[in-house]
Amino acid sequence: MSIIRRYHSAFLGAAIVASTVTCVIAALSGAIAAAVIAVGPAVLVLTVIVAERLGDSATRDAVVEKMVEQTEASRKGVIYDRDTGLFAPWYIALRGEEECNRATRYERPLTLLAVEPGPEADAWAVYGSMALWLRQHLRTVDVAGYLGNARFVVIMPDTSVAAAENVVARLRGDFSDAQTALSSFPEDGSTFERLHAVARERLGKVVEQAA
Repeated sequence: MSIIRRYHSAFLGAAIVASTVTCVIAALSGAIAAAVIAVGPAVLVLTVIVAERLGDSATRDAVVEKMVEQTEASRKGVIYDRDTGLFAPWYIALRGEEECNRATRYERPLTLLAVEPGPEADAWAVYGSMALWLRQHLRTVDVAGYLGNARFVVIMPDTSVAAAENVVARLRGDFSDAQTALSSFPEDGSTFERLHAVARERLGKVVEQAA
């Protein structure tokens, strides 16, 4: 056995041990679902080792591909909100800062849009449809996130307020009661936190006036 294969086997063995320990801890703590999930990686890694020993490269490659798929699914589960398919709050804040830094570096416009169902709408009946609209009608460069409590935010790089207002008009065409507010870089702020705070303040005023 070559030194590469020896280290590879050692790594896979460690992965099995780690997964098994995780399974045991989860089971002892009463988290049965977590214990079942922890078994998955261990079984896959064990299958890779057996396939290697038997020289079954087809099985090994198939299992490795499955492991990559599971890793990607886990990554997406952290980045995306499970219910809406939009970016999670922590990730939208991270991307927001990245886009603000990019706008600063290249002196490009950027507009932030805050969206909520209107006061007359049943927020929990509408927010799913609104999330779907945001996934289907924005540009690929736009970054849409769900903040919880039927609140959405969209970061639109290289977009002026006038251009963003066209998006708002289309959104309101399908959701007439939607409450929206815009903030622009750098006039309203140079950070995501500040831009979002300004948009939220304006959105509050819009909701207050509508009431």
